[in-house]
Amino acid sequence: MAPPKKYPKSYRAPDALRVMSRVYASVNLKNPPEYWDDTLPDVKWGTLESFTVVRQLGKGKYGEVFEGIDLRSGAQCVVKIMKPVKEHRLRREMKILRHVAGGPRIIRLLEVLRDPDTRTPCFVFDLVNAMNFRELQQAVSDYDVRHYMYQLLQV
Repeated sequence: MAPPKKYPKSYRAPDALRVMSRVYASVNLKNPPEYWDDTLPDVKWGTLESFTVVRQLGKGKYGEVFEGIDLRSGAQCVVKIMKPVKEHRLRREMKILRHVAGGPRIIRLLEVLRDPDTRTPCFVFDLVNAMNFRELQQAVSDYDVRHYMYQLLQV
């Protein structure tokens, strides 16, 4: 078996023109560092004592999702218990959720928790009654996919 080819870092000549976005080229210059810098220490971690887990709803690449109850208000919620991931990924997800908060069809992030013993991070969201993804995937039509994509692009 031949060794893999070694490619140069870039085929671009040092004096070549760089392509720059006309719309978003200076978006970070116009906004304060809180908008784009996810290393800022603005996370206020809560504790798990005020929530109880009822049943598992699903699992994915970054964690497991459970139906829970907020013991302070008695309201139903969703607790996403994250798998061990790098801190910057958590901060990036929190930052994105804060930026899109209040938009149409966006689930609200209620609280960010951390288990004091294991330091496992958890996100708490509003509970939305929805169809299981595997069932939805079998029942969805081409028109439905186009409609959902249009809704995502509106966000």
